[in-house]
Amino acid sequence: MDRQLSVRLLMSLVLFYSGLIVSDVVRVRRGQPAVLQCDADPGDTLLQVTWKLHLYNSSCIISYKIEEGNAKKSHSSCSTRVRSDNLSLSITNTEVSDGGRYTCEVVYGTTTVIRDIVLQVIDVVRVRRGQSVVLQCDADPGDTLLQVAWKLHLYNSSCIISYRIEEDNTKSSYSSCSTRVRISHSSLSISSTEVSDGGKYSCEVVHDTDTTIRGTLLQVLAQPSTYLTVTSDGSPECGAIGGNPPAEISWIPHSDDINTTVVEEPDRTWSVISTLRRKGMNETSVTCVVSHTTLGNPWKGAIVVHGYRFTVDNIVRIIITVISTVLMAGLLLYLKVKSQALTLLVIQ
Repeated sequence: MDRQLSVRLLMSLVLFYSGLIVSDVVRVRRGQPAVLQCDADPGDTLLQVTWKLHLYNSSCIISYKIEEGNAKKSHSSCSTRVRSDNLSLSITNTEVSDGGRYTCEVVYGTTTVIRDIVLQVIDVVRVRRGQSVVLQCDADPGDTLLQVAWKLHLYNSSCIISYRIEEDNTKSSYSSCSTRVRISHSSLSISSTEVSDGGKYSCEVVHDTDTTIRGTLLQVLAQPSTYLTVTSDGSPECGAIGGNPPAEISWIPHSDDINTTVVEEPDRTWSVISTLRRKGMNETSVTCVVSHTTLGNPWKGAIVVHGYRFTVDNIVRIIITVISTVLMAGLLLYLKVKSQALTLLVIQ
Protein backbone atom coordinates (compact mmCIF):
# COMPACT_ATOMS: atom_id res chain seq x y z
CA MET A 1 0.00 0.00 0.00
CA ASP A 2 2.84 2.44 0.89
CA ARG A 3 4.59 1.49 -2.33
CA GLN A 4 1.48 2.32 -4.38
CA LEU A 5 1.19 5.73 -2.72
CA SER A 6 4.86 6.41 -3.41
CA VAL A 7 4.45 5.52 -7.09
CA ARG A 8 1.41 7.77 -7.42
CA LEU A 9 3.22 10.64 -5.71
CA LEU A 10 6.23 10.22 -8.00
CA MET A 11 4.00 10.22 -11.08
CA SER A 12 2.28 13.40 -9.89
CA LEU A 13 5.63 15.14 -9.42
CA VAL A 14 6.80 14.09 -12.88
CA LEU A 15 3.59 15.44 -14.44
CA PHE A 16 3.84 18.64 -12.41
CA TYR A 17 7.33 19.49 -13.62
CA SER A 18 6.67 18.45 -17.23
CA GLY A 19 3.53 20.51 -17.67
CA LEU A 20 0.53 22.11 -16.00
CA ILE A 21 -2.08 19.95 -14.22
CA VAL A 22 -5.60 21.23 -13.52
CA SER A 23 -8.30 19.10 -11.86
CA ASP A 24 -12.05 19.57 -11.98
CA VAL A 25 -15.28 17.65 -11.28
CA VAL A 26 -18.18 17.66 -13.73
CA ARG A 27 -21.57 16.22 -12.79
CA VAL A 28 -24.39 15.41 -15.19
CA ARG A 29 -27.63 13.45 -14.93
CA ARG A 30 -27.84 10.17 -16.78
CA GLY A 31 -29.22 10.60 -20.30
CA GLN A 32 -28.10 14.21 -20.61
CA PRO A 33 -25.15 15.33 -22.75
CA ALA A 34 -21.82 16.25 -21.18
CA VAL A 35 -19.14 18.61 -22.51
CA LEU A 36 -15.64 18.60 -21.00
CA GLN A 37 -13.33 21.51 -21.72
CA CYS A 38 -9.54 21.44 -21.98
CA ASP A 39 -8.60 25.06 -22.68
CA ALA A 40 -5.21 26.07 -24.01
CA ASP A 41 -3.63 29.39 -24.95
CA PRO A 42 -5.34 30.38 -28.24
CA GLY A 43 -2.26 32.43 -29.13
CA ASP A 44 -0.06 29.35 -29.40
CA THR A 45 0.13 26.89 -32.26
CA LEU A 46 -1.94 23.80 -31.47
CA LEU A 47 -0.13 20.57 -32.35
CA GLN A 48 -2.02 17.72 -30.70
CA VAL A 49 -5.01 17.03 -28.41
CA THR A 50 -5.38 13.66 -26.65
CA TRP A 51 -8.15 12.54 -24.30
CA LYS A 52 -7.51 9.45 -22.17
CA LEU A 53 -10.65 7.96 -20.60
CA HIS A 54 -10.25 5.81 -17.49
CA LEU A 55 -13.79 4.56 -16.87
CA TYR A 56 -15.27 2.13 -14.35
CA ASN A 57 -14.45 -1.06 -16.27
CA SER A 58 -12.83 0.15 -19.47
CA SER A 59 -10.47 2.70 -20.97
CA CYS A 60 -10.04 4.33 -24.36
CA ILE A 61 -8.27 7.15 -26.19
CA ILE A 62 -9.56 9.77 -28.61
CA SER A 63 -7.15 12.25 -30.18
CA TYR A 64 -6.17 14.27 -33.19
CA LYS A 65 -2.84 15.61 -34.43
CA ILE A 66 -2.01 18.48 -36.76
CA GLU A 67 0.30 17.13 -39.46
CA GLU A 68 2.50 19.10 -41.82
CA GLY A 69 0.41 21.18 -44.19
CA ASN A 70 -2.24 21.59 -41.46
CA ALA A 71 -3.73 18.18 -42.20
CA LYS A 72 -5.67 16.71 -39.27
CA LYS A 73 -5.11 13.07 -38.31
CA SER A 74 -7.69 11.58 -35.90
CA HIS A 75 -7.83 8.40 -33.82
CA SER A 76 -10.49 6.99 -31.52
CA SER A 77 -10.98 3.75 -29.61
CA CYS A 78 -13.99 5.16 -27.70
CA SER A 79 -17.72 4.85 -28.18
CA THR A 80 -19.33 6.68 -31.10
CA ARG A 81 -21.16 8.76 -28.47
CA VAL A 82 -17.81 10.34 -27.57
CA ARG A 83 -16.46 13.03 -29.89
CA SER A 84 -13.55 15.46 -29.74
CA ASP A 85 -14.02 18.92 -31.19
CA ASN A 86 -11.01 21.20 -30.99
CA LEU A 87 -10.30 21.39 -27.22
CA SER A 88 -13.59 19.96 -25.96
CA LEU A 89 -14.92 16.44 -25.54
CA SER A 90 -18.66 15.81 -25.89
CA ILE A 91 -20.63 12.76 -24.80
CA THR A 92 -24.21 12.26 -25.93
CA ASN A 93 -26.85 10.38 -23.92
CA THR A 94 -24.54 9.75 -20.95
CA GLU A 95 -24.61 6.43 -19.12
CA VAL A 96 -23.47 5.66 -15.59
CA SER A 97 -20.60 3.66 -17.12
CA ASP A 98 -19.29 6.93 -18.66
CA GLY A 99 -18.27 8.11 -15.20
CA GLY A 100 -14.57 8.13 -14.47
CA ARG A 101 -11.36 10.11 -14.91
CA TYR A 102 -10.80 12.01 -18.16
CA THR A 103 -7.24 13.17 -18.77
CA CYS A 104 -6.69 15.78 -21.45
CA GLU A 105 -3.24 16.48 -22.91
CA VAL A 106 -2.82 19.49 -25.18
CA VAL A 107 0.49 19.97 -26.95
CA TYR A 108 1.11 23.41 -28.41
CA GLY A 109 4.01 25.77 -28.99
CA THR A 110 6.67 24.98 -26.47
CA THR A 111 4.71 23.38 -23.64
CA THR A 112 2.02 20.84 -22.72
CA VAL A 113 -1.16 21.36 -20.71
CA ILE A 114 -2.49 18.37 -18.79
CA ARG A 115 -5.90 18.47 -17.16
CA ASP A 116 -7.68 15.84 -15.09
CA ILE A 117 -11.49 15.91 -15.05
CA VAL A 118 -13.63 13.58 -12.97
CA LEU A 119 -17.00 12.97 -14.64
CA GLN A 120 -19.84 11.85 -12.40
CA VAL A 121 -22.97 10.63 -14.16
CA ILE A 122 -25.75 11.02 -11.61
CA ASP A 123 -28.20 8.14 -11.67
CA VAL A 124 -31.79 8.99 -10.67
CA VAL A 125 -33.52 6.43 -8.42
CA ARG A 126 -37.18 6.83 -7.44
CA VAL A 127 -38.94 4.96 -4.65
CA ARG A 128 -42.31 5.33 -2.96
CA ARG A 129 -42.40 6.48 0.65
CA GLY A 130 -42.36 3.55 3.07
CA GLN A 131 -40.59 1.17 0.69
CA SER A 132 -36.96 0.05 0.94
CA VAL A 133 -34.30 0.91 -1.62
CA VAL A 134 -30.78 -0.31 -2.43
CA LEU A 135 -28.27 2.03 -4.10
CA GLN A 136 -25.43 0.37 -5.96
CA CYS A 137 -21.80 1.43 -6.21
CA ASP A 138 -20.23 -1.54 -7.94
CA ALA A 139 -16.52 -2.25 -7.79
CA ASP A 140 -14.47 -4.78 -9.68
CA PRO A 141 -14.82 -8.02 -7.66
CA GLY A 142 -11.34 -9.02 -8.80
CA ASP A 143 -9.74 -6.08 -7.04
CA THR A 144 -8.86 -5.87 -3.36
CA LEU A 145 -11.38 -3.63 -1.62
CA LEU A 146 -9.75 -1.15 0.76
CA GLN A 147 -12.45 1.37 1.67
CA VAL A 148 -16.10 2.25 0.91
CA ALA A 149 -17.62 5.61 1.84
CA TRP A 150 -21.12 6.97 1.15
CA LYS A 151 -21.71 10.71 1.59
CA LEU A 152 -25.38 11.71 1.91
CA HIS A 153 -26.39 15.27 1.06
CA LEU A 154 -30.07 15.43 2.01
CA TYR A 155 -32.69 18.19 2.09
CA ASN A 156 -31.45 19.90 5.26
CA SER A 157 -28.79 17.57 6.60
CA SER A 158 -25.79 15.46 5.65
CA CYS A 159 -24.05 12.37 6.99
CA ILE A 160 -21.38 9.79 6.18
CA ILE A 161 -21.40 6.02 6.45
CA SER A 162 -18.25 4.05 5.64
CA TYR A 163 -15.97 1.17 6.46
CA ARG A 164 -12.28 0.44 5.93
CA ILE A 165 -10.25 -2.73 5.74
CA GLU A 166 -7.29 -2.45 8.09
CA GLU A 167 -3.86 -4.01 7.55
CA ASP A 168 -4.79 -7.01 9.72
CA ASN A 169 -7.95 -7.52 7.57
CA THR A 170 -10.21 -6.25 10.35
CA LYS A 171 -13.12 -4.02 9.41
CA SER A 172 -13.57 -0.61 11.05
CA SER A 173 -16.92 1.09 10.46
CA TYR A 174 -18.24 4.60 10.95
CA SER A 175 -21.72 6.12 10.56
CA SER A 176 -23.36 9.44 11.37
CA CYS A 177 -26.52 8.47 9.48
CA SER A 178 -29.88 7.09 10.59
CA THR A 179 -30.06 3.49 11.81
CA ARG A 180 -32.30 2.84 8.80
CA VAL A 181 -29.25 3.35 6.57
CA ARG A 182 -26.87 0.42 6.25
CA ILE A 183 -23.88 -0.44 4.08
CA SER A 184 -23.14 -3.89 2.67
CA HIS A 185 -20.03 -4.48 0.55
CA SER A 186 -20.30 -1.43 -1.77
CA SER A 187 -24.10 -0.98 -1.76
CA LEU A 188 -26.26 1.19 0.50
CA SER A 189 -29.71 0.13 1.75
CA ILE A 190 -32.41 2.32 3.29
CA SER A 191 -35.43 0.77 5.00
CA SER A 192 -38.85 2.44 5.36
CA THR A 193 -37.87 5.43 3.25
CA GLU A 194 -39.10 8.89 4.20
CA VAL A 195 -39.41 11.98 2.02
CA SER A 196 -36.54 13.53 3.98
CA ASP A 197 -34.26 10.73 2.69
CA GLY A 198 -34.32 12.32 -0.75
CA GLY A 199 -31.10 13.96 -1.92
CA LYS A 200 -27.72 13.30 -3.52
CA TYR A 201 -25.81 10.17 -2.54
CA SER A 202 -22.12 10.07 -3.43
CA CYS A 203 -20.21 6.80 -3.22
CA GLU A 204 -16.44 6.35 -3.25
CA VAL A 205 -14.91 2.89 -3.48
CA VAL A 206 -11.15 2.56 -3.02
CA HIS A 207 -9.49 -0.66 -4.16
CA ASP A 208 -5.92 -1.65 -4.86
CA THR A 209 -5.89 -0.51 -8.50
CA ASP A 210 -8.10 2.57 -8.62
CA THR A 211 -10.90 4.58 -7.02
CA THR A 212 -14.51 4.47 -8.23
CA ILE A 213 -16.75 7.50 -7.65
CA ARG A 214 -20.47 7.39 -8.40
CA GLY A 215 -23.36 9.74 -7.72
CA THR A 216 -27.03 8.85 -7.24
CA LEU A 217 -29.99 11.19 -6.89
CA LEU A 218 -32.68 9.62 -4.72
CA GLN A 219 -36.27 10.83 -4.99
CA VAL A 220 -38.80 9.55 -2.44
CA LEU A 221 -42.29 9.88 -3.92
CA ALA A 222 -45.41 10.43 -1.80
CA GLN A 223 -48.94 10.13 -3.21
CA PRO A 224 -51.17 13.08 -2.27
CA SER A 225 -54.71 12.80 -0.93
CA THR A 226 -57.24 14.74 -3.01
CA TYR A 227 -60.50 16.53 -2.33
CA LEU A 228 -62.99 18.78 -4.10
CA THR A 229 -65.47 21.03 -2.29
CA VAL A 230 -67.25 24.38 -2.44
CA THR A 231 -66.16 27.22 -0.14
CA SER A 232 -68.52 29.42 1.92
CA ASP A 233 -68.79 31.94 -0.91
CA GLY A 234 -69.67 29.25 -3.44
CA SER A 235 -66.22 28.95 -5.08
CA PRO A 236 -64.98 25.45 -6.06
CA GLU A 237 -61.83 24.42 -4.15
CA CYS A 238 -59.59 21.49 -5.10
CA GLY A 239 -56.68 20.18 -3.02
CA ALA A 240 -53.83 17.66 -3.25
CA ILE A 241 -52.43 17.17 0.26
CA GLY A 242 -49.12 15.58 1.30
CA GLY A 243 -47.55 14.84 -2.07
CA ASN A 244 -43.93 14.74 -3.18
CA PRO A 245 -43.14 16.29 -5.57
CA PRO A 246 -45.98 18.88 -5.51
CA ALA A 247 -49.02 17.90 -7.56
CA GLU A 248 -50.31 19.91 -10.50
CA ILE A 249 -53.96 21.07 -10.50
CA SER A 250 -55.95 22.25 -13.51
CA TRP A 251 -59.64 23.00 -14.16
CA ILE A 252 -62.14 22.11 -16.86
CA PRO A 253 -63.28 24.43 -18.32
CA HIS A 254 -60.13 26.54 -18.06
CA SER A 255 -60.27 29.86 -16.24
CA ASP A 256 -57.81 32.71 -15.77
CA ASP A 257 -59.32 33.58 -12.39
CA ILE A 258 -57.66 30.87 -10.27
CA ASN A 259 -55.84 31.18 -6.94
CA THR A 260 -53.30 28.39 -6.24
CA THR A 261 -51.35 27.99 -2.99
CA VAL A 262 -48.39 25.62 -2.48
CA VAL A 263 -47.42 24.86 1.14
CA GLU A 264 -44.55 22.72 2.43
CA GLU A 265 -45.65 20.46 5.27
CA PRO A 266 -43.50 19.58 8.33
CA ASP A 267 -42.80 16.09 6.90
CA ARG A 268 -41.29 17.68 3.73
CA THR A 269 -44.31 16.85 1.58
CA TRP A 270 -46.28 19.49 -0.33
CA SER A 271 -49.93 20.54 -0.27
CA VAL A 272 -51.44 22.30 -3.26
CA ILE A 273 -54.81 24.08 -2.96
CA SER A 274 -56.48 25.64 -5.99
CA THR A 275 -59.60 27.83 -5.80
CA LEU A 276 -61.68 28.75 -8.84
CA ARG A 277 -63.29 32.17 -8.41
CA ARG A 278 -67.10 32.01 -8.59
CA LYS A 279 -67.45 35.64 -9.66
CA GLY A 280 -68.42 35.82 -13.32
CA MET A 281 -68.77 32.02 -13.59
CA ASN A 282 -71.47 30.91 -16.01
CA GLU A 283 -70.94 27.13 -15.81
CA THR A 284 -73.23 24.94 -13.72
CA SER A 285 -70.43 22.42 -12.98
CA VAL A 286 -66.62 22.25 -13.11
CA THR A 287 -64.03 19.45 -13.07
CA CYS A 288 -60.75 19.45 -11.12
CA VAL A 289 -57.80 17.49 -12.56
CA VAL A 290 -54.91 16.47 -10.28
CA SER A 291 -51.72 15.17 -11.96
CA HIS A 292 -48.90 13.48 -10.04
CA THR A 293 -46.08 11.03 -10.76
CA THR A 294 -47.53 8.49 -8.30
CA LEU A 295 -50.90 8.43 -10.08
CA GLY A 296 -51.24 6.14 -13.07
CA ASN A 297 -53.93 8.43 -14.47
CA PRO A 298 -54.82 11.98 -13.37
CA TRP A 299 -57.45 12.17 -10.63
CA LYS A 300 -60.65 13.92 -11.73
CA GLY A 301 -63.53 15.23 -9.66
CA ALA A 302 -66.64 17.13 -10.78
CA ILE A 303 -68.86 19.39 -8.67
CA VAL A 304 -72.05 21.40 -9.26
CA VAL A 305 -71.66 25.13 -8.65
CA HIS A 306 -75.08 26.53 -9.64
CA GLY A 307 -77.71 27.45 -7.05
CA TYR A 308 -77.45 29.66 -3.98
CA ARG A 309 -75.80 28.43 -0.79
CA PHE A 310 -77.40 29.55 2.49
CA THR A 311 -74.30 30.53 4.42
CA VAL A 312 -74.18 33.09 7.25
CA ASP A 313 -73.01 35.81 4.86
CA ASN A 314 -75.74 34.97 2.39
CA ILE A 315 -78.44 34.96 5.10
CA VAL A 316 -77.30 38.39 6.35
CA ARG A 317 -77.48 39.70 2.78
CA ILE A 318 -81.01 38.28 2.41
CA ILE A 319 -82.17 39.85 5.70
CA ILE A 320 -80.74 43.23 4.74
CA THR A 321 -82.40 43.00 1.33
CA VAL A 322 -85.80 42.09 2.86
CA ILE A 323 -85.62 44.89 5.45
CA SER A 324 -84.62 47.40 2.79
CA THR A 325 -87.49 46.26 0.57
CA VAL A 326 -90.06 46.48 3.44
CA LEU A 327 -88.85 49.94 4.45
CA MET A 328 -88.99 51.17 0.87
CA ALA A 329 -92.47 49.73 0.42
CA GLY A 330 -93.62 51.31 3.72
CA LEU A 331 -92.22 54.68 2.71
CA LEU A 332 -93.99 54.54 -0.65
CA LEU A 333 -97.24 53.53 1.07
CA TYR A 334 -96.87 56.39 3.58
CA LEU A 335 -96.26 58.91 0.83
CA LYS A 336 -99.27 57.61 -1.09
CA VAL A 337 -101.57 57.82 1.93
CA LYS A 338 -100.29 61.29 2.77
CA SER A 339 -100.87 62.43 -0.80
CA GLN A 340 -104.46 61.14 -0.74
CA ALA A 341 -105.12 62.90 2.59
CA LEU A 342 -103.85 66.20 1.20
CA THR A 343 -106.07 65.77 -1.84
CA LEU A 344 -109.21 65.27 0.31
CA LEU A 345 -108.30 68.30 2.44
CA VAL A 346 -108.05 70.52 -0.63
CA ILE A 347 -111.44 69.32 -1.93
CA GLN A 348 -113.14 70.13 1.35
